Amino acid sequence: MQDGRSKYRFGLGACWVALLGTTVFLLFYPITIGLVRLFLVVSIPLLCLGASGLLWRRKRLRLLPIAALAAMLLLLVAPGRTPDRDRLRDRYVKCLRDYEGVRYLWGGESGGGIDCSGLVRRGLVR
Repeated sequence: MQDGRSKYRFGLGACWVALLGTTVFLLFYPITIGLVRLFLVVSIPLLCLGASGLLWRRKRLRLLPIAALAAMLLLLVAPGRTPDRDRLRDRYVKCLRDYEGVRYLWGGESGGGIDCSGLVRRGLVR
């Protein structure tokens, strides 16, 4: 029985380390990077399945991580309120005006400058 508890604690610790690692990763690489979005799409369901596996012996908690994932997915696909287009347009134009006079630099956006695609993208992200 002691061996089962140590495996459970190891698995639980591994889940916490994975969650901490994901949090630190997101602090350094924001979600605006496509690779991070792919990482999140793949890792969140795997993390829920791993947590479900850790809780498999507890019948009441067995499906809790999968149910939480399903609830999150329902919230993501549920219809939301209609956005105020005029307000969005005004905020977008205001954000783009912050880049007036910034040096043109081919290749997206960086501290040294920004190009046309980076300007459009950065305005949408902010």
